[in-house]
Amino acid sequence: MVILVVGFGLEDCLIFCVDIGTSSLKAALIDTQGREWAFSRRAYGRREITAADWEAAFARALEDIAGSAGGKLKAAAVCVSGNGPTLVPVLEDGTSLPPLHWYGGKIAAEAKSLFLPLAAWFRQNRPEDYRDTHRFLSPPEWLSWRLGAEVLGFLPSAAYEPWYWDDVQCTLYDLDRRKFPPFIKTGSLAGRISTEVLGLYPRAGEILSRGIPIVAGTSDFIASLIGVGALENGLVCDRAGSSEGINLCVESLTSSIPTSRVGLRILPHAREGFWNLGVVIPSSGALFETYLMETGRGTRDYESILAELIPRPGEKLDLNAGNESLDWGRGTLLTMGFQVRSVLETLGGLGLPVREMRLSGGQAKNRRWNQLKADITGVTLFAPKIRDGELAGDAVIAASCLGGRGIYETTRDMIRMAEAFVPNPRLTQFYGEKYRRFRPGGARK
Repeated sequence: MVILVVGFGLEDCLIFCVDIGTSSLKAALIDTQGREWAFSRRAYGRREITAADWEAAFARALEDIAGSAGGKLKAAAVCVSGNGPTLVPVLEDGTSLPPLHWYGGKIAAEAKSLFLPLAAWFRQNRPEDYRDTHRFLSPPEWLSWRLGAEVLGFLPSAAYEPWYWDDVQCTLYDLDRRKFPPFIKTGSLAGRISTEVLGLYPRAGEILSRGIPIVAGTSDFIASLIGVGALENGLVCDRAGSSEGINLCVESLTSSIPTSRVGLRILPHAREGFWNLGVVIPSSGALFETYLMETGRGTRDYESILAELIPRPGEKLDLNAGNESLDWGRGTLLTMGFQVRSVLETLGGLGLPVREMRLSGGQAKNRRWNQLKADITGVTLFAPKIRDGELAGDAVIAASCLGGRGIYETTRDMIRMAEAFVPNPRLTQFYGEKYRRFRPGGARK
């Protein structure tokens, strides 16, 4: 591979992509043709996650990738995405206080700003720490700053400003606007890797070079939409891991879409001028993880477990049979699939039928589960070449910066689907009968 970087020129460059997840950090080297050359996932291993845990996982992932690259691959840029809305309070001397995590129950459902309720809780419950906080940074902003970027907020589009922070929202929450950094747009130059930064992380110099750009990233949610190419009217991203989000791209909002509908959230889209209709399924993969842990199957590979649980064509499915463990596992899988089917029916009831979805996340890496979900929902699922949509989205964002082109145009060049999971009509009918008697969140009938 030839890697050529001249200023902001672009010719077959590699991007070092990082995503700060809720339970683990992922990193990859992805080139501007949309090919993944190295990958690492590092779990934090603790329940109370700090920013230092993110950085330690980043350092380990960097070592992993340096080892697999064998000193032959160098990144032309770095881009970071991360979970949210989460905020890190940073003191004036650079000390980082424990993050205010998105899952901490401090965000009111009716709040417009996704971030400020966290800071308002912090001010009310930890007034001295709030007083001493110089800046609040989201995870991608925080790690980018640690790598050498300026103290900046990364905004997906101008339309997102009220959902992040602005003067009006800060006044409503009685917060000091100066504690929230000024914005630059996602895909802009945020800073450059310095010699000092390279000395902080073992083997960093094998992948990163002094002076390469740090490109402003975004939330994992936005990065996933970009990373699966769900930027056209009617396209859906199914981002599934411990939780699951169904996100529909729409070009315009109509009065037939009830913005106050329970479970449906409307936000600006990753693509300028478009909107995202999203529904989050909080449990999803966590249900299956609980089943694995409780039944002692946590060390087995997913493919063999699913091969055991998924009914064969024509096999009688009796959830009340004698094998309790098998019944529990099958019931869990059905519930996960039925939750997705319920969301799709909700969208269909709003005049927004979904006929296909693009996959992202840990669940997307399991072919058996993908096919089962397609059969349960009756919807064709497309898996991209890179199943971690956040990382692919980071690569697109950085490539758009290096190449001087828009994110939408760069996405069309870089993102490709690798596999389709087409529903079997007979099985869709079969599961449909079970769905009518086994509603998500309800009791068996």
